[in-house]
Amino acid sequence: MQKTHFFETHFFCEQISGQKTVVLSHEESHHIKKVLRLRPGTHIKLSDGKGLVAVGKIGEITSPQIHVELISQSQIERKAMLHLAVACLKDRHLEDVLEHCAQLPLGSFTLLRTQHSLEPRKSNLQATTRRLQQKAVVALKQSLTPWLCQVRGPVYLKDWLTEQKQPLIVCDPQGESTLPTHILADLNTNLPSGDNEPIILVGPEGGFSPEEIEVFKQNNAFFYKLGDTRLRARTAPIVALSSILAMSQSLNERR
Repeated sequence: MQKTHFFETHFFCEQISGQKTVVLSHEESHHIKKVLRLRPGTHIKLSDGKGLVAVGKIGEITSPQIHVELISQSQIERKAMLHLAVACLKDRHLEDVLEHCAQLPLGSFTLLRTQHSLEPRKSNLQATTRRLQQKAVVALKQSLTPWLCQVRGPVYLKDWLTEQKQPLIVCDPQGESTLPTHILADLNTNLPSGDNEPIILVGPEGGFSPEEIEVFKQNNAFFYKLGDTRLRARTAPIVALSSILAMSQSLNERR
């Protein structure tokens, strides 16, 4: 029997708001036609990555790009999110980190150039950034979240710090095993975008330099210990993000 709807994923389309019909990208159209083999008339869900989710009906599948007639739209209220700032690693390691972390409530992912960051010689970080944004779209579809993680950078750590006003959580072996309650309490609450949302900083293999640690202290950063074992730089962001989210959820359940 032909399915009348397919809601197992969100198809990404940036231009939804105020539209009656939208045209999907070549990538999304190919996924619908060749991978999922959906038929005209099937109802699907679309997300613009900015909190807007729509239900639409697939039109005729005759051209390379599929037209979708929008039936309904709903704006999802944004909740406070964590942000990640990660020292540059080898390209494929960065992609792995982003694809896993962006499936969780993550507002942004920033690439940092630090004293010990591992940028492969001849690496094209601008091209890497574009691939990371594509990975963020994949994560949005997988997790069914209406909010697309924003990829930023690469930027030098010193320059980046001068623009930050949000709480900083630095992952460091000498840090504390818990975080202040006021940082955790703000997560999972409805706040304006970026309002007091913490940023988790993860260094490269070998960690941040002593000079960088001192700068963090001058910026009133909180130092957070991820456990008693030594983690790879590509593992630490996933552990940090998931553990802090778990602590926040536990705190809110007790309140």
